[in-house]
Amino acid sequence: MNGLCKGCTGSVIVSDEVLEDMLLDAKQRGLNLIQDQIYEERLRICNSCPSLQYGTTCMHSGSLVRYRAKIVESNCPFPHGAKWSGGDRHAPKYVE
Repeated sequence: MNGLCKGCTGSVIVSDEVLEDMLLDAKQRGLNLIQDQIYEERLRICNSCPSLQYGTTCMHSGSLVRYRAKIVESNCPFPHGAKWSGGDRHAPKYVE
């Protein structure tokens, strides 16, 4: 086994424009987006995690971390305990 998640390929690298479209779609579907300060902290944690593949994708969920970390209700899917959690009623939400 090579340590990569089953479905990962180089195609998991998305441009900033695609990510922005994904986040716009999330907002239109009623998902709450987290404030930039919390988002940056979540990304810092993900970027230091050994389960990050291609610098973009979580090996445990298959999700793009730059998307997942921006959603208020998201949690880190690390199997030995989430490294960050969402849905915290005290976590400030993104406001335009």
